[in-house]
Amino acid sequence: MKRSKLIWILGASAAVAFPRPSSPQSIHELAIGSLSDSRPGFVLGLIQAGQITFLESFGTLNSESGDSLLADHLFPFPAFTELLVTATAQAMLAGGLLDPDVPMVRYFPLTSPRLGTVTLRHLLSHTSGIDDARIPARFSWAEVLNQLNDAVLFTDPGMVHSRSRYSFPVAVRMLEKALQRPFTEVVELALLEPLGMTRSTFDLDEAQELGLAEGVDYDRNDPRSLIPRQPTSEAMGLPVLVTTVEDVLKLVGSWMAGGIKGECPWSSGWVDGASRVPGAEGIRAGLVVDRHEGHLRATQESRSLG
Repeated sequence: MKRSKLIWILGASAAVAFPRPSSPQSIHELAIGSLSDSRPGFVLGLIQAGQITFLESFGTLNSESGDSLLADHLFPFPAFTELLVTATAQAMLAGGLLDPDVPMVRYFPLTSPRLGTVTLRHLLSHTSGIDDARIPARFSWAEVLNQLNDAVLFTDPGMVHSRSRYSFPVAVRMLEKALQRPFTEVVELALLEPLGMTRSTFDLDEAQELGLAEGVDYDRNDPRSLIPRQPTSEAMGLPVLVTTVEDVLKLVGSWMAGGIKGECPWSSGWVDGASRVPGAEGIRAGLVVDRHEGHLRATQESRSLG
């Protein structure tokens, strides 16, 4: 990873896809050219050799207010929780505090027989065999997780790669049981505090005090208008971290540089038993890892997690 560059983008919009330039352009030219009504602003950060070498904001918070987007604005970042789960698990594994191959039934004795054989390794690599069925609106995530049984398995664990929206919520429950602490507390003690991520929190009241930016959504009744989006402390069964681009880069940069125990999922050395099963082998810990023009690339694809 010495030569690898990992770019993480977090902004008022979900993600930024830069067009491929026909001639050499600067980062600023590419950024400005990517702004639009649907993508009014974003923050771009660049890590090289584990250090933040570029951090700048572009555009506005939203197209209606015209308020400038700042690099230190706080935003809810639901999809980042998957990486926090992975970093926590990998650090615990490296420290010998966790066995990735302990079956779920060891933590939850009443789990049905086949589901009980699912392990943390299966969950983090999306090889659990658990389906990806949508959750009916009448049920909460807690209710669904409490009722999971063998019926949610479309194949035996460890047989094939298949992304499941249940993988990380179940992994969080297993981590909490194994470590005997709430997941958010573990993350705060093991990651946020040691890395100096002082503008990151799971507490919405604290986030408001730190300067939480107001999010917006398109009005379903009038697609031309925007309406305020209320922040939430949970999304898709996972706790939501409110954070800044700089704090995200602190964690990613530290992990790349070896400051966090355990192997990065985007490392070419990431190997586990699940990597030998058929399917999308590049799915690792909530990331899709592949190569682009000869360089290792990690892309976070969390769909409705934002």
